[in-house]
Amino acid sequence: MSDFHNTSVDASRRADALSESADALDGQRLSSFSSRVAIFSALVLLVSQVHAQKPAIPEPLTLVDALTIARDQPLLQLHHRATIELGEARVAATRASLDYRIGLVLEPRTVAKGSALTSGLVSDGRYSLSLTTTLSDFGQSESRHRAANAQLASDKAMFHVLQDARHIDVMERFFSVLLADLHFYAQDEKMTMAFLRFKRARERRERFDAYSTVEVQARESDYQAQRVRRLQSDLARQRTRHYLAVAMGRSNSRSRDLVRPNLADYNDRPLPDYQVLLSEALHANPALRGARVRVEAATQSLLLSQRVDRPRLTGELSFQHYDHFTGFSRDRVRALLQLRVPLVSVEAHERLAHIERAAHLASLEAELIEETHRVQLQLTTLIDKLRINQVARIAAEVEETYRSAYQDRSRSLYEMEVKADLGDAQAQVAEALWKSAKVEFENVILWSKLDALLGRPMLLGGKGGTG
Repeated sequence: MSDFHNTSVDASRRADALSESADALDGQRLSSFSSRVAIFSALVLLVSQVHAQKPAIPEPLTLVDALTIARDQPLLQLHHRATIELGEARVAATRASLDYRIGLVLEPRTVAKGSALTSGLVSDGRYSLSLTTTLSDFGQSESRHRAANAQLASDKAMFHVLQDARHIDVMERFFSVLLADLHFYAQDEKMTMAFLRFKRARERRERFDAYSTVEVQARESDYQAQRVRRLQSDLARQRTRHYLAVAMGRSNSRSRDLVRPNLADYNDRPLPDYQVLLSEALHANPALRGARVRVEAATQSLLLSQRVDRPRLTGELSFQHYDHFTGFSRDRVRALLQLRVPLVSVEAHERLAHIERAAHLASLEAELIEETHRVQLQLTTLIDKLRINQVARIAAEVEETYRSAYQDRSRSLYEMEVKADLGDAQAQVAEALWKSAKVEFENVILWSKLDALLGRPMLLGGKGGTG
């Protein structure tokens, strides 16, 4: 406790020393320091809220719940808010570059005139209030404003890209849990049937010597292999739930029960023509839009470096008050226009800045071309996979129908005490259900990736949608 007390005293003394030295600083620096303290305090408060107790995950968990929880993570909101507010502050700062400045000058003084009319000390103070503004800097402020706007648009576009990627990642994690549960059910059926075959063969060998030792060992080997696969499937259920919890930002909260969403909106979506989708993607893809506005920002930055030596036109209006007004060279109101024109400026750092900005622009233009090619390749790949998935879903539906009918027949034969492979039929139905769900979920993920590529809102969103 004494250590903390001494630390507090030392900190208090240092704060007093800083306070005394700060009295010599001007008002603008104090204002800047206060602003930084306020921003820092706000960030500390927001970060502390992140570590506060979070509400429990709903049980059972729906896909919409998972997407909403992932979207509303405090750290993500803090990052987004800080990035956007910084961009908006830059835009506002470029608007303020042509704003006005108001100044007050106080010059109280006492002089001895030493003339026949006046004797002794005379008040000869001067007081003025001035308004100064930049009327034109011939394109510099416009370039700064356009560059800041382009950077803000780029930040928003990239956040959109990250949000879509996170959205799809949560969907994939959610579907992985559902598939892991179905796969575990299929593996459990297979292990059960392998165990019953092994048990039956061992009993018949012991009682009737109907099976050889090798045949019993073969069935035991198959059972042990199925047992390993079942354990792997069971661990996959836990692992996929952990991955989902991490994707939602709730690594310590795993959901036991998940609700399978209604995906009917995705099953009958028609696939448009490639050229139509390509035109839409090149126009609306968020990553491409971000690359374009980054090129625009770099272009304006390059223009700004070329406009450093541009003239600057300022205007000033001042109101004067004199304690001793003579009427000569002491105007009460003054309006002034001032045009500053740089004539010669040869500075190495300005040339270097111009070269660096030109190289940066060329690099961003190359990235834009690469991003365009990437979008084209992604679109081609997604369309091909969607076409394959259409056929795969038909095949899965046919197999599921067949396995269900086969199971019904096996159950009927079993009830009539006719030899039947009912257990195998049940295992095959479970595996068919897993395959059918897998291709259905793949269809949803592919469409979601296509929507993200085209800059469209997703049907399964954090707000509304089918869950």
